[in-house]
Amino acid sequence: MEQLVQFLSDGQLVRGKFQSPANKSPCILMSHGFESSMDGNKWQLFVPWFSRLGYATLRFNYRGCGEGDNKSEGKFENTTLTARIADYQAALGFLQSAGVDTQRIAVIGSSFGAMIILAAPDVRIKAAIVLAAPYYFPLPSQEELANIKKEGYFLLSSGNRLLPGFLEDLPRYDVLRKVKEIKQPLLIFHGEQDALVPVESARKIYSAVGGPRRLEILEGADHSFTDYRYCEQIMKISQDWFHEYL
Repeated sequence: MEQLVQFLSDGQLVRGKFQSPANKSPCILMSHGFESSMDGNKWQLFVPWFSRLGYATLRFNYRGCGEGDNKSEGKFENTTLTARIADYQAALGFLQSAGVDTQRIAVIGSSFGAMIILAAPDVRIKAAIVLAAPYYFPLPSQEELANIKKEGYFLLSSGNRLLPGFLEDLPRYDVLRKVKEIKQPLLIFHGEQDALVPVESARKIYSAVGGPRRLEILEGADHSFTDYRYCEQIMKISQDWFHEYL
């Protein structure tokens, strides 16, 4: 069974759920998307699947994400790629003392959660899987950015606010250049019908990878792999990937 856990990232509490079928189990860390949470449908499918295979799992809410008692501290409007990388690295730090096999830690990330993995290669990771990963975030023009700064925030289509710091932080990262530093095996999934992140993003990432790699374009799948059959495909292929490399 999963247990609620928490750890600090830049002085703020990050909350998650951790389970381990045995001491020193290999572990899979799960990194959710931009406006999502650790309780998204994919993660609730992945946890029991990999648990039955003998893997420990840790899923967590990035700061300002989640609901109720599971919400991590901080405000969503303060989101930056740098802040989320810090949370991701704090989660890896938590696993160093969680009783898992620290030589067999893998990670699965979705959308912006996948971009975090690509932007911050980490030697503690043995193998990685990314779903619907962007390698860049479209930036506004200088005029648009000036207007955003004047307003003090900008609104997403969901109604969530973001402060200008999000856009100002992004140019610090050349994700494709960082991808070239990844030596661990990387499995890339992308939906052919992804309307948010073009499938060309997956091909660019695949071409840049410095180590073992595999690209799976799922015909008919959307950005979130909404249909269960796509998640089932992902889990089955990922199972074989981890069996080979983790």
